[in-house]
Amino acid sequence: MPRRQQIQTSELPLHDNSTCPHSTTHLITMSSKPPSKGEDKADEWSGPAATRYDNKAYSEYFDPCQEAADKSIRCLKRNSGERAMCVDFFQAYRDCKEQWQTARKEARRKTSWFGK
Repeated sequence: MPRRQQIQTSELPLHDNSTCPHSTTHLITMSSKPPSKGEDKADEWSGPAATRYDNKAYSEYFDPCQEAADKSIRCLKRNSGERAMCVDFFQAYRDCKEQWQTARKEARRKTSWFGK
């Protein structure tokens, strides 16, 4: 049976090594200072995930017309799929989408290709 080494106070075992089928020792190292929320956020939003989010299309994660779309679908379900009963909801969705597309085009036209 291998000899156990003394564990320092800054390290705690993950589980009992006598019952572990692995030959390696599992340890969790604990820092003496509490983590700062600002540092965690900086680490979280760096790298490829942050780049992808910053360079995403305007409506990739947010659709301002989703509420109008949901209302039109609910209308169709409520009226057994009869489209004539939901014309106003469809038109509201089309108007919303057209307004959103126009706003996106304006925003893209104002932004530089070479940076923000």
